Amino acid sequence: MIRKTDGKIKIDERDRGGKLFNFRPVTFCALFLALGVSLGVFVVAQGGAVWWIVAVLPLAFLTVFFSLPTSRWAKWCGILCAISAIGFLSFFGAAAVFRSHTVYEGECVVTGVVEEKEKNLYGYSVLLDDISIDGNRESGKVIAYLPATYGENLRLADEIVVKGEVKTDLSLTQAGDLRSDAVSTATAYRLSSATGLQVTGSAFRPFLWIRQRVLDVLASGMDAAPAAFSAGLLIGDDSGVESGLLQNVRYGGVAHLFAVSGLHIGVLFAFCAFLTERKCFLRLPKWVSFVFTAVILLLYGGVCGFSTSVIRAVVTCLSAYATRLIGLKRDYLEGISFAAVLVLLIFPCHLYDVGFMLSFAACYGLVLFGRRVEKLLIKGCDALYDTWRYRIRKRERKEVDIFKGDTPPKSIAVRVRDKIISLVAVSVAVWLTTAPVSLRCFGYFSAWGLLLNLLFVPLTSLFFILLLCLVALSCVMPFASYVLLYVPNALLSAVVLFFEVLPFSGVSFDFSMGATSCYTTGLLLCTDKFALRGRVKIIAAAIAFLATMTCVFATNIP
Repeated sequence: MIRKTDGKIKIDERDRGGKLFNFRPVTFCALFLALGVSLGVFVVAQGGAVWWIVAVLPLAFLTVFFSLPTSRWAKWCGILCAISAIGFLSFFGAAAVFRSHTVYEGECVVTGVVEEKEKNLYGYSVLLDDISIDGNRESGKVIAYLPATYGENLRLADEIVVKGEVKTDLSLTQAGDLRSDAVSTATAYRLSSATGLQVTGSAFRPFLWIRQRVLDVLASGMDAAPAAFSAGLLIGDDSGVESGLLQNVRYGGVAHLFAVSGLHIGVLFAFCAFLTERKCFLRLPKWVSFVFTAVILLLYGGVCGFSTSVIRAVVTCLSAYATRLIGLKRDYLEGISFAAVLVLLIFPCHLYDVGFMLSFAACYGLVLFGRRVEKLLIKGCDALYDTWRYRIRKRERKEVDIFKGDTPPKSIAVRVRDKIISLVAVSVAVWLTTAPVSLRCFGYFSAWGLLLNLLFVPLTSLFFILLLCLVALSCVMPFASYVLLYVPNALLSAVVLFFEVLPFSGVSFDFSMGATSCYTTGLLLCTDKFALRGRVKIIAAAIAFLATMTCVFATNIP
């Protein structure tokens, strides 16, 4: 069915030739790749029966049957089956490589390069890369637990020799959950009870050198607490934030500001787009602007360690930019799914990483629900408040009909209202999809997240570029860091005081896998991706949410 909305012709989502789902190739590839990895984890790491694959895959292929005509069904079943097999085998290979590390037990001499450094209650935990153990070259990494006297003077990219008790841990799971970070980074060794340490030099690691330079500049130009907040905001290093303060930030629902993700990459991408629209770039070929933007994003991503959220955001931004430059139609759902496919092909274990789940849940929430929530809020405002703002919007709609889509400029009041509603819609959409992940992984979700995100996300978007530019100048002119960072130091001191004075809390209860599945099904039924009539869709979504509440009560009530 073809309908006209705001002067534009659209195809009714319910009219798909009798098919239940709207088939998107890359999205389905991402889903079946994730399914293959999940089956690999279930069989290889958790010891599940292989016969479950025979039971699960036919159910998954029902989605293909309800999405495509019969002539294309067999072809895509074969493609998606192959993709699931790739996911299964990729995890199988990653697990095999992890289990192939040499087993050490006892006192050993370890050499390596300092890749990460974090302070804890007993001293420092240091991640070592490019390691040798007792003279034997190893492909994995070592977590070294060092006393304060050994770790306080270590710097990133330092080459060190340390002696202590080394233990190899090749277990794939811990308390039933996959050790995704250890398997994906091949962190198979732990060193404790260090009895000696010597720094032998500095390795050539440009990204680590820049990261350490940023930390030094922040420490010299700002107070301790604002410097720790700045390190978290700029490079995702929240190790310097006091544990109680960091927990209060998490309960406030804004800890994602300390994990470099789509917000940071998106703001930096917008800044690069602003620069490339200047006259000096407009005279150059389009690919020059693309290369400039890609270099900036990749450089920043490398300094931040190329985390899952960084890779996803960089791939999504660059793919959207490339499609715009060559004149192709943009599909944000397919762009996010392409990033998921790329990440899982390289790091299959990241599927079980909390950062991966939160990052992609937020992005899918924005794409699937952001616009719909915004429309609902606008309709609610129009229905509840019969004021001059409503009359202006009503007059604009009449003018759109008269001039056939030639929309007149909006008034300032309407534009301000739409901006506020858009911000609220983004927060609600992200909260809807990330709340079950937080409950499932952390056992709580923030009761203040919606409110504080409305306050801090816009301010952070504006503040991030300013801080990044000032820190970059301070790295070039360290003698002027105190002056350059004076204003950010004052602003972040106020933010630190805000979280120190106001205690926040989280809502805690068990959220089982069954509750997560029912909740996700209910959310998907609320989108326009199912070709169901209104009443049927409402009933199905209500049943799914009722099943969610039943699972929650069954889990939490003894």
